Amino acid sequence: MHLRRTLAVLLLLLSPRLSAAQVGSTTDIITGTVRNAEDRPLANARVEVMSIELGTTRIRTTNDKGQYTLLFPDGGGQYSVTARAIGLQPATVILVRYADEDRLVAEFRLSPTVASLGTVVVSARQTPRSNENQPTPG
Repeated sequence: MHLRRTLAVLLLLLSPRLSAAQVGSTTDIITGTVRNAEDRPLANARVEVMSIELGTTRIRTTNDKGQYTLLFPDGGGQYSVTARAIGLQPATVILVRYADEDRLVAEFRLSPTVASLGTVVVSARQTPRSNENQPTPG
């Protein structure tokens, strides 16, 4: 009887520590490759990953092989991933972690796009010159 009580007390004391050890134990790894329309890797493309549950955003640029990896400790399991590169149409995908998977893969193929610029206004002020620096006719 005394042994049972001791075991019960030990279990009660240890159970909060066991459950606390489980909180924060999930780290999601978001990885993938960004390529252009010709299927070539895009270096220096910007990849933004936002945890939908937490609203936290992490940003990475791709390496020379077009690859990226971001870590989300306790990210929640649902992510919006957007890839961008100059002169190419951005693309977004939604990733959802199922069960106990920890590696989520988002592959991108970005297409060329036309960018329209707004009106460009140039203004300058002319400074008066002295008579010595005036151009002469002829």
